[in-house]
Amino acid sequence: MSSGIADKLRVRSGCKYVTTREMPPSRQDNDTFRMIVSACGTIESLQKLRKLLLVRLNPNVSINCREKALMLAAQVYEQLFDQDKTSLSNSDL
Repeated sequence: MSSGIADKLRVRSGCKYVTTREMPPSRQDNDTFRMIVSACGTIESLQKLRKLLLVRLNPNVSINCREKALMLAAQVYEQLFDQDKTSLSNSDL
C-alpha cells in the first residue's frame, strides 16, 4: 500500500526519492492510517511535495478529532488521486 503512494508522490512532485513508513494506528481511529514521508530532491520538487500533502481545514468548523482526521485523509487522497482523473480526461481531448 505505502509503496504505491510513495511512487505516486515521487512522480507527482518530481522528487528523486520518496519513502513512506506507516505509523501504528491510534486507538481512536481505525478508519485511516498515518504515514511518515521522507524525500530527497531539488528545492522545487520538495516544495511541490509539500503542496501536495498540505491540507487546510476551516478553523471555524467545530468537529471532533475523528471527523477532522477523516477530513484530512480525504483531502490528501483527493489531491493525490483525483488529479489523475482530470489529467487523463484532458489528455483524451
